[in-house]
Amino acid sequence: MATHLHLAVIEVGCARFVLAVLAALAKLAGKINQQMPYHCLGKVERALNSVGKAPRGSRVAIIGVSYKPGIGDVRESPALKIMDLLAARGADLRYHDPYVPELRGGLELQSVELEAAIEDADVIVIVTLIPSSTRLRWWMGTPRSWTCVA
Repeated sequence: MATHLHLAVIEVGCARFVLAVLAALAKLAGKINQQMPYHCLGKVERALNSVGKAPRGSRVAIIGVSYKPGIGDVRESPALKIMDLLAARGADLRYHDPYVPELRGGLELQSVELEAAIEDADVIVIVTLIPSSTRLRWWMGTPRSWTCVA
């Protein structure tokens, strides 16, 4: 009888430890996710700088602005923060996402066809994979392109 009680105490103590570790990992993952738009911004800036351009005045095509593929939900979408950061640096933004026809409350942009989004773009940022993004394969090899999945 005492052996069973002893094992139960160990299991409860172990479970508390495991829960504490999982909570710490969840908190860390949240911090990483919050920093990812800044990381992507840095990648875009470096890609533009490598061809002698700055974000100000550069044409940036954002592909996929929804939170996850195949839906029109932009709540908590990293694309919105990335776009805000680029707009604050003077970038000329356009986006393509067939599931999100327009953005309201801040950027006030409308989705354009993929070809119109990438036409004369200085950089393409793929944030959320959407079916039409597979048509970009031919463009990805050019020195002007950059892919950043957040």
